[in-house]
Amino acid sequence: MNDKARLRLDSIEHCYKQGVKNLEILRGASLTVPAGTITALVGPSGTGKSTLLHIAGLLERPNGGSIYINGEDCTNCNDHERTLRRQTALGFVYQFHNLLPEFSAIENIILPQMISGKEKAIAQARAKDLMIDVGLKDRILHLPSELSGGEQQRVAIARALANEPAILLADEPTGNLDEETANNTLELLLEIVRTFKVSALVATHNMKLAERMDRIILIKEGLLIDV
Repeated sequence: MNDKARLRLDSIEHCYKQGVKNLEILRGASLTVPAGTITALVGPSGTGKSTLLHIAGLLERPNGGSIYINGEDCTNCNDHERTLRRQTALGFVYQFHNLLPEFSAIENIILPQMISGKEKAIAQARAKDLMIDVGLKDRILHLPSELSGGEQQRVAIARALANEPAILLADEPTGNLDEETANNTLELLLEIVRTFKVSALVATHNMKLAERMDRIILIKEGLLIDV
């Protein structure tokens, strides 16, 4: 395997039970995401974009195929091992920011670091740096309810980077934002991915946004196709 690949999916198969039938979602989907690149995953709703991200993020187990993260086969990791890899190697950004409403912006970035074992002072220093990186140095102590939608998503991006992941997985990260805010948020995401040399896989239905990424992959009939 190419040692520069942060994420590799080999022949992923997945289906769901629909009554007495199996509904095939993925039928041998394969993908390699090199370091420092951002790949757009496009396709209509219901084609399996979120399912593929969940499998890549070790949140869901495939029915077949293999998952490699940083060159390591994680397909058969137990629940504890999968949790550790999610904490250390993976970052997640969703359409809805999912910030903890009772905690300030900076606390939302500190908490995942402390859960993974970092000392509070170290976690706080990194969280502050990340808030500056996403352009929110004046919003550090604000609660999520005191931030705009775009600002909340910027905090979510900073939180996803808190534990210095190798891979960033984003599921429609601009889908809940107006066009201007979506464009600004994507610009930030692109800049951060390249600055931190993170590998990013971004599911989106917006082709205009997808065309600004390094590569576009279409999910069609359970397979992944270069566009």
